[in-house]
Amino acid sequence: MARNKTKATPADNDNRELPPQIQELVEVLLAEIPLLEEPLANVLGLEMTAENGPPANRASACEIYIESLDRFGSAAESIGFLGLQQVVAWLKENITQLIALPRPFNNEEIDLLSAWSGYAWAYLSSPYKPSTCQELIDWLKTPGWPQPLSEDLASELALLLPNPVIPEPEPEETTPARAKTATLDLVSLELPADVQPDLLSALLQELPEQTQVFAAAVQSLVTGGTIEDINTAKRTAHTLKGAANTVGIRGLANLTHHLEDILDVLYDQKMLPTPSLANMLVDASDCLEAMSEALCGIGQAPDSAQEVLQSVLDWANKIDQEGGIPTDISKTALSQPATSEPPPVEQVQTAAAVASAEPSLQPLVADKPTQPSSAETGNNKFSLNIIDELLRLGGESIILGGQVHEQVHRIESQVRLIQKELERLQRLGADLERMIDLRSLGTDNRVSITQPEINLDLNSEFDSLELDQYNELHSVGRMLVETATDAKQLGGVLTSQLLRLDQTLLSQSRLQRETQEKVLSARMVPIKTIVSRLQRGVRQAGRLTNKDVALTVAGDDTLVDSGVLNSLIEPLMHVLRNAVDHGIEPVELRTASNKPQQGQILLEFIREGNHLLVLCKDDGGGLNYKAIRQTAESRGLLQPGRNVTEDELANLVLQPGFSTRTTVTQTSGRGMGLDVVYAHVLSRGGNLSLRSQPGRGTTTEIQLPVSLISTHAILTQISDQVIAISDRGIEQILHGEDGTIRIIGDQTIFQVEQRIYPLRDLEDLLHTNLERRTAMHGKNPILLVRERVGLVAIRVQAVLSGIDLVVKDLGQYIPHLPGIIGATILGDGVVTPVLDLPELIGSAAGSGKQHIASNQNEVNQPQDNKSTPVVLVVDDSLSARRALVQVMEDAGYRVQSARDGLEAVNLIAEQRPNIVLADMEMPRMNGIELTAHLRAHPGTANIPVVMITSRSTAKHRQQASAAGVNAYITKPFIDDDILEQVATLRKAT
Repeated sequence: MARNKTKATPADNDNRELPPQIQELVEVLLAEIPLLEEPLANVLGLEMTAENGPPANRASACEIYIESLDRFGSAAESIGFLGLQQVVAWLKENITQLIALPRPFNNEEIDLLSAWSGYAWAYLSSPYKPSTCQELIDWLKTPGWPQPLSEDLASELALLLPNPVIPEPEPEETTPARAKTATLDLVSLELPADVQPDLLSALLQELPEQTQVFAAAVQSLVTGGTIEDINTAKRTAHTLKGAANTVGIRGLANLTHHLEDILDVLYDQKMLPTPSLANMLVDASDCLEAMSEALCGIGQAPDSAQEVLQSVLDWANKIDQEGGIPTDISKTALSQPATSEPPPVEQVQTAAAVASAEPSLQPLVADKPTQPSSAETGNNKFSLNIIDELLRLGGESIILGGQVHEQVHRIESQVRLIQKELERLQRLGADLERMIDLRSLGTDNRVSITQPEINLDLNSEFDSLELDQYNELHSVGRMLVETATDAKQLGGVLTSQLLRLDQTLLSQSRLQRETQEKVLSARMVPIKTIVSRLQRGVRQAGRLTNKDVALTVAGDDTLVDSGVLNSLIEPLMHVLRNAVDHGIEPVELRTASNKPQQGQILLEFIREGNHLLVLCKDDGGGLNYKAIRQTAESRGLLQPGRNVTEDELANLVLQPGFSTRTTVTQTSGRGMGLDVVYAHVLSRGGNLSLRSQPGRGTTTEIQLPVSLISTHAILTQISDQVIAISDRGIEQILHGEDGTIRIIGDQTIFQVEQRIYPLRDLEDLLHTNLERRTAMHGKNPILLVRERVGLVAIRVQAVLSGIDLVVKDLGQYIPHLPGIIGATILGDGVVTPVLDLPELIGSAAGSGKQHIASNQNEVNQPQDNKSTPVVLVVDDSLSARRALVQVMEDAGYRVQSARDGLEAVNLIAEQRPNIVLADMEMPRMNGIELTAHLRAHPGTANIPVVMITSRSTAKHRQQASAAGVNAYITKPFIDDDILEQVATLRKAT
């Protein structure tokens, strides 16, 4: 201990007490004294049993005891008992001298050593008592010690023992005062320069899951959760705070720190958050998830972070002042509407239990799936380019394996033919041998003139019945038969080896496919990684339309390809905004219809083989067929008064630029309807359909292929060409004679018992040339295919076999062909297309009926989103630029971006935007100069310009206005303000 932080206590006061913290340490020393007796007992036991000389183990036993004394003395010194430490040092010196004695310890020496524990105990029990200190000194001065305590040392100990040097108590660390104002530094997500990569990697792996757990707990609290939800949110905030502090990310650590303090108070008081506090927690949860996305590199830092932290600080400081959650929200001085405080959790649960006994309309929800652990989902640490290359190589390997397998089958066929020929040769050899024997019967006694003399003597001794006669023809015949037999046996061995090779190839093929599936799984990510963004989109759309809407996501643990998942975000945003704006009714209408005020949207993800099914169900009013008809008639898409079905009216919603809204808002009227989603889904080889029930809601169904690497297919043929057909949508394969083909009017049908299916020939769907077509008859196979409108019968020339295929992309130089998902290489090396019948049927059905009001033979394909308004974002800050791009894309706009005014001018020359969002201060050409440039040219003079800058002075505003800026917004901005301003300017122009 440092001497300048200590003070000596006077020796003339026997009633003094040790400070509590020192007394605790003294008690620890007292507990150590009995532990010293065991090694001392071992020493004394050896000495008392020794007879003539010193015991053999004296040195080792005494060494153990000295080590114990040394630890005891060091502990005494550490707490300021310097006198006791000197006593221990003196005792160790005397024991060392006792060890050197050539004899056992005498009784006096044994008694002196035995008394040590008692004196030490008495002293530590009353260190300020002079008599206790004197008794200890007298014991040390006993003449029986090898080196009794000298008078000088005794005088020194007389001062030290009753005056332990007590350390000055360290000043208590004061908790730093909570900040009152949120600054940009407090929400910074900048990584420290000396960040440890392993710690950062661990944080980034856990961060998305932890923030989603926090968001789920907060959402549960908003809808009337339990005390366990508060505990979950509190623990998650604590975990995130610790991880962020470890890595050194101030913004994340500060936000979670203050949130944890607020949740601690809620948990201690067993209270649910008030509505205003719950709204703050939701905003903080959204901000936390946005921070997570920014740190993981899939988003930008939230511009509202400073505002959110300020709200959190306001609440935390108010709680600190009042010592708990304010019970009167009207007195909290926060900018929140006055709302009564909810009852304690116990009361809420009791009320809920009573209410559950009464019948009520159940909201549209789904059972929450079990969240997979991080070990199950994993983290993709590999480059997607490397994974794609591995998949390509794996596909090539499978194709080559299939070709080898096909070659083996052909060799097996050839071997079987050879076996048959060898069997025939063997039979011919046997016939030849019999013929030779028959020809030899008439020449039994004849001998060849070339036969040696010895044979003449032998034949003279035996007649023909006693000895068969052979010539060279017999030998050749026998050799021919034996050779044919040997060749047949070798053929059998070759057949067996080919069978084993075939089995080996099958095993190798299975391993290759398993390897490919494992590599493909590295690209897989769970749906839940985009759920938070979808939730924010719904909340934002709800705020803009003044509707209370809740989004429930089912199947968010489904794993899909990361590319497919990223491509899903934009269309899902469109669908959800459409459900909020067009589907969910205003509160007044829902109340009048006896519906809960809060609208419900269920987004469900289902994996079906190689396809992903996405269902978006809302409990709104359903499609407004009257408004759809009026809009279609006004646009010339429908002849007035013509009878059409509800399905046909629903399909009109998928027409390009179709919208029933006449005014432009942040969510409607921009000409960006479901046609954009439909076009995107079709471009990915998927399908989209709508189902609606008046007053009960609308279901949007999206079906997308999640992997086109491999698929199961059936092989058919058109003329002499083999065609592969993916099994997607094929529900049954029937023989032509299982039903009856009939013609009703201008439509051909296939009837099986009482079921009737529209019949199409595959050759018709593919527009095969007439000279290549094969005459169809009633025995041709029929495929029953599930299409959007129901089952359709497809007649094919023949079904050759079923096979697993590796599907190859057609490449960037071949445009997307409806109904063709790629190509494959068959075992014989022939390249053949792979068809998708549901898409092929849908594209064929669209031809000839593009518009209900006309007879034009145009393909009914949604056009590109060229009618979608284009927003140009100009900012030299990458984070600000990306944040604005995401806001506008999530709102449904097409977005271009530029780093400065000069780059923006080049982009505008290529495509004129509908509106420009520009920063003020940029290199090369700033926002003021860019605006002046636009206003100086007639072609761009009317483009609205919104300036978004951190400069808020009147001087800067005047400069912007003089240059022709239409709107001026300061950073940090609120997304809704940007969208509102853009919608207003677009409406004005």
